[in-house]
Amino acid sequence: MYERAQHPPYSDHPPSYYAEGLSTASSSSLASPPSYTCGHAPDELVLLPARGRTGEPSSLRHLQASNSQNLPSEFVYTSKRVTLHLGRRISPTRMPVFGKGASINGLLRISSLDTVESIKIIVEGVITIITMKRSIPNITTSKTFLSRILNVNLPSTVPNQQHFSFTFPSRDDTNSAYLPPTFFAASTDTEVDVRYTVKVHVRRKAFRKQEWLEAPVLYLPASVASIPIQPNSPLQWKQITMLCSLSASSSMCSAQLHLPLPLCYKARKPIPFLVRVSSPNLRSPNVVVSLNKSVAITQHGHRFQASRILANMSGENSILESQSRDARTGSMTYVFLIQGNLIGGKEEGEYVWSSNGVDVTHNIRCSVDLVVSPEETITFRHCEHVELTTHSIEDAIDVTIPALGLMTDTS
Repeated sequence: MYERAQHPPYSDHPPSYYAEGLSTASSSSLASPPSYTCGHAPDELVLLPARGRTGEPSSLRHLQASNSQNLPSEFVYTSKRVTLHLGRRISPTRMPVFGKGASINGLLRISSLDTVESIKIIVEGVITIITMKRSIPNITTSKTFLSRILNVNLPSTVPNQQHFSFTFPSRDDTNSAYLPPTFFAASTDTEVDVRYTVKVHVRRKAFRKQEWLEAPVLYLPASVASIPIQPNSPLQWKQITMLCSLSASSSMCSAQLHLPLPLCYKARKPIPFLVRVSSPNLRSPNVVVSLNKSVAITQHGHRFQASRILANMSGENSILESQSRDARTGSMTYVFLIQGNLIGGKEEGEYVWSSNGVDVTHNIRCSVDLVVSPEETITFRHCEHVELTTHSIEDAIDVTIPALGLMTDTS
């Protein structure tokens, strides 16, 4: 016979605190907890949030800015018998960071060469795409788009060390695309992770254990807009005829979007635009113009796309530019002019790239709602691809300097 376990009596209230056995001093300290302070004591450990693989989260960057002594002065990575030195820290990051065409200048040290057969330094770039199913990782695909090997011949005399240098190429191993920046983005459907690593492979003789040492690095290439937009200089415009929804009255209306050429602009700088609308109605059109960023992923025959509005201009404010009457029919035509500036994107943090099924692009979308009669409204729409860059040619920058704005805080 088994006896049924006796459950404790049910209570609607939690048990009262039992402080028997505690000293008066400890009881009083519990009654009045210590006051809270934003700083931390020397013996306290600061727990940092996990970063989202594209550099550092914003909270971590704020901590770095206010408490720079937490950052390493030099980037040194060690294992049991291998030491990799990647130089002094220059930028406020926790790992080495490099720009377009920059060189990794490092020092490799091996404590013992007795059984070493070969030593290789590998600079590797990998893009990982994870597709989700009901918010759970379903399929993971990793592709290596950059793999450059440096064979190292260490001297047999002490110290067993050797300097090495590696320059980032402009294109990947297939020479089909430019190198993407270190990047991370996640949504409910997909996750994209681009990372770069410096690896040291020490192969030893016979059946001895091989050694690997890995050091993550950031690759943040700058991009330059070829022609800066000057406030008082004449602009060359691209005129785009917008398409409209099917309507019997559409032939009586038209809409054009004008954007300055070339369609390449520095992030956070004003992008002027102009919309000209012709209508038989004196009522002002409703115009919406937005600057957007899009991340599109094509994987296993499926395409996932996420867009984010960087800047938006909307409203019904317009200027009546002209009006005319048709001599044959007597109908009126009114021409409205809507102009403004789009200011959006992240300072030094916008970069267009495409690699292994991932496309990061920018576009300007325009929609015009036009009332032609009390019963009918027609809509004109257009999406024009543009490019946002980290810098302008007037900045006269050294492109080998990393664009730190490309460090995102997506997690």
